[in-house]
Amino acid sequence: MDNLLSGLFGAIIATLLTVLYLYFTEKIRRRYEVYLEVVTYLDEIYIRLQAIFSYTNKQYDGFAELYFDATGLTQEDIYKANLKVIELILSHGIRRKVAAEYGKGQILIDLVELLDLLKRIYNELFTASKAAWIVNEFMEINDLFRKEVDPLRTRLQDQLMRELSAINIIKQLLDSLKKPILHRNK
Repeated sequence: MDNLLSGLFGAIIATLLTVLYLYFTEKIRRRYEVYLEVVTYLDEIYIRLQAIFSYTNKQYDGFAELYFDATGLTQEDIYKANLKVIELILSHGIRRKVAAEYGKGQILIDLVELLDLLKRIYNELFTASKAAWIVNEFMEINDLFRKEVDPLRTRLQDQLMRELSAINIIKQLLDSLKKPILHRNK
């Protein structure tokens, strides 16, 4: 009888350990997928906005053509880039994936803030005029990229990478278990 209870107890512990292992590996796998999707999504927007920015600078700043003609972009390329950028910025798929995986915390807040900044840059590029470009728009947009977008983008990617660790997943699991059952659905 003791051997039977000992075997049953061992089987229960092995089952619990297996379930925990599967939970953590699946959680890490899902988070890694979301991380890659977010990075790819942001890169697609960022690269297109930089191309539009370079093209706009080439169009409005007569001296820019003397320094470089590296864009090699046509007006049709820019038109397609504009359409793709606005499509990506306005879509909610990536926001929903981040919210589903990480909750409505700082990561989602930073993502929404970054998308708002990218939308602001898009709007400024879309409505740019030659006179305003030469006076201040070029520097404003350049500063937005350098001082706001780039640091926020790096911070968001770092946060997503940190959340891949098993320690953070354990902390979140324990935090969710501490919450009263009545408050979980809110």
